[in-house]
Amino acid sequence: MEISIFGGMDISISGSLSEAEKSINFAAEMQQGTHKQGDSGYLEVEPVAQVTGQFTQVEVLDQTDVTVIARGIRHGRWYLLKALRSEVAGQQMYRQMLLKEFNILMQLNHPNVVQGIGMSDVEPLGLCIVMEWIEGHTLDWWLDLSPSRNERRRALDQLLDGVAHIHSRGVAHRDLKPQNIMISDNGGWVKVIDFGLADTDAHATLKQPAGTLGYTSPEQLSSNYADVRNDIYSLGIIMRQLRLGPGINMLAGRCLRPIEQRVQSIEQLQQSINKLSRLKRWLGRIAVLAAVAGVAVGITALTVRKTESVVVRQITANTDSLQQVIAQMDSQVVQQKATVEQVKSVNQALRQEQDRVAQRERQVAATVERGKRAIDQAMRATHLMEYLDTLSPPNQVRSSYGDEMLAGGQALDQFMAGLQGYNGQEMSSIHKQLEDHYLNVWIVPINQKLKRASRW
Repeated sequence: MEISIFGGMDISISGSLSEAEKSINFAAEMQQGTHKQGDSGYLEVEPVAQVTGQFTQVEVLDQTDVTVIARGIRHGRWYLLKALRSEVAGQQMYRQMLLKEFNILMQLNHPNVVQGIGMSDVEPLGLCIVMEWIEGHTLDWWLDLSPSRNERRRALDQLLDGVAHIHSRGVAHRDLKPQNIMISDNGGWVKVIDFGLADTDAHATLKQPAGTLGYTSPEQLSSNYADVRNDIYSLGIIMRQLRLGPGINMLAGRCLRPIEQRVQSIEQLQQSINKLSRLKRWLGRIAVLAAVAGVAVGITALTVRKTESVVVRQITANTDSLQQVIAQMDSQVVQQKATVEQVKSVNQALRQEQDRVAQRERQVAATVERGKRAIDQAMRATHLMEYLDTLSPPNQVRSSYGDEMLAGGQALDQFMAGLQGYNGQEMSSIHKQLEDHYLNVWIVPINQKLKRASRW
């Protein structure tokens, strides 16, 4: 059967009345006003794009110096694509980096971690990591929308669940920050993304320090070891940005301590948060029971005094802990500034070395040109090239003008003997270039003329 509705769109269907036919009939009835209450189906039937196993509608979303982030449709579904820029796609180091990220991503399977699908050659991006598409926004953008405290607490719980799974697979993310945490628009699910700097003990390549200043622990700036406690430091910074109150902030402070003193695992951090939640619920129940029971004024006053005493001690302890954390952060800022200065110093030294090498190469090139002129001058003075076209036989030329033929070689040797201030490698390079010039410009043409003369 063939049905034509909505502007002449043709939909060909064969066989008995299918669900598609029912939906089309329902849509037609909706337009004609003849549908029955309780019937279900699509309100409109729109043209459906061709479903294919190849990626289509590929669009670039973002680019860095090394990678390209895009999305595309395959089998009627959006996917996230990560590829190398064409400028670096052929370099082995960056290909290893992309494969390492893929291998790590495929070890993970958790609702709060971006799902890796596979690798595919996608036109025009080239080799891509294929991941699930997340319709949502990054954590920093989401926080600007002022979500409720319950929503922020739920986001923290899901974030910790995701990182706990990552660590359980022996993986250190090494770049946890709000920009690498997605919140889905549909359901508000947390997804940890971007494993470009992730590392494991099993991988032997790309082990250098990495991370983002402001979220990376001090020891990660200088260590090649993939330590999951570096992620806990980054989580401490993020927990404060969630603004969940003094209790969570106190636990965040423990995450920012020196590596041997900070929280050692995500499980330990989750246990501390659960204890804090149980304590708050217990105090809330006590307050409700006291209000319902109508406790005597004297007992109430005593409870208030005790509660105030507990609160004062807690505030004092939190203040002391906060001061310690602030002092630690000040120390870490100083350390990070020192690290930045060291990097600047190293870069300056590299630039100076590059300038020195370039200047040395220019000196060698100028010396080679002077040597060529000396060889050319010596050979021209012999007038040998002019004689060869008129003299015969060749053996007479060889015996009579042998010294003239070697004049260029003697000039080369004299020139090399007079050089000073060059190392062995530079001297070899200069001699090789001058020797090639002597042979190609003079000796080879002379031999060619001699061969022609031999046919007289």
